[in-house]
Amino acid sequence: MIQIEFTSGTRRPPLSSAIPLDAGRRYGLLAGRKILLVEDEALVAVEIELALQMQEALVIGPAMDVSLAVKLASEAIFDGAILDISINGGDALLVADILTRRDIPFLFHSAHGQRVRGLSKYDAAPVCSKPIPADQLMSHLASILQTA
Repeated sequence: MIQIEFTSGTRRPPLSSAIPLDAGRRYGLLAGRKILLVEDEALVAVEIELALQMQEALVIGPAMDVSLAVKLASEAIFDGAILDISINGGDALLVADILTRRDIPFLFHSAHGQRVRGLSKYDAAPVCSKPIPADQLMSHLASILQTA
């Protein structure tokens, strides 16, 4: 179970996780990092959540729609983010704008890849095309967090 710490100092009730936090502690590249996950496909979200947990990262989310993604991006405290571009209720570009203003590194994880209009203003954000092996996604995430 993960608690979300908001910048306003309030706490949100714990989110339940289908995967235990101690699953597969074999990587640790992201150990202790809080990662916002914006993904509307449940199976993909679970796969990424497991990969993050194997890295000993703390998962904020997953946010499966634009309204929750915007709220978490605006108010939660975290170190980096994985954003699916096309999510329920629209796209995650507003979330990317918020993260850019907050100077929080992120990457895009999308089946649409570079074909999405408007990505050029996020040059610092890698675009990882679905499908991508989880270890490669985690490596890209670790890279952007190290350079931030």
